[in-house]
Amino acid sequence: MKRTSIRFLVTGALVAALYALLTYVSAALNLAYGTVQFRLSEALTVLPVVSGAAVPGLVIGCVLGNLTSPYGLVDIICGTGATLLAAVGSRLFARVRLRGTPVVSLLMPIVCNAVIVGAEITFLAPEGFALPAFLSAALSVAAGEAAVVALLGMPLLLFLQKRGLDPHLDAGK
Repeated sequence: MKRTSIRFLVTGALVAALYALLTYVSAALNLAYGTVQFRLSEALTVLPVVSGAAVPGLVIGCVLGNLTSPYGLVDIICGTGATLLAAVGSRLFARVRLRGTPVVSLLMPIVCNAVIVGAEITFLAPEGFALPAFLSAALSVAAGEAAVVALLGMPLLLFLQKRGLDPHLDAGK
């Protein structure tokens, strides 16, 4: 096996394990599931900007993290789908920068989780789907996701960039 293949697998596995662990910590603090979410693990959604290995790592970590979700199989499927779309989108738009910041990449997990998880929560509500309830759930999920990305994810990304772990910074030079 090539050295890069091993590095890719190990990096992906570390991201998956860390995502699952941080989701369980968030769950223990009653922050992981529901319309008000502040999953510490979502800070890792910035990682596809610097590594393609983070994409499968985040997806596998999300599956593992959602195994204890009160929403059950629906959350495993929908939540993981949102994570997959967000991670792939973040990776695809990693080179789109505004003053050096991958703004579109950072918006991907916020938008994907707001729409998909917001819809999931609304559809699973006893009263069923209603547009005002969906908008409220989507806004709440987006706010929590934005807070985690801004307060935890951005400092993580800045740290990785200062360490020279962002291959896209020198792409235009």
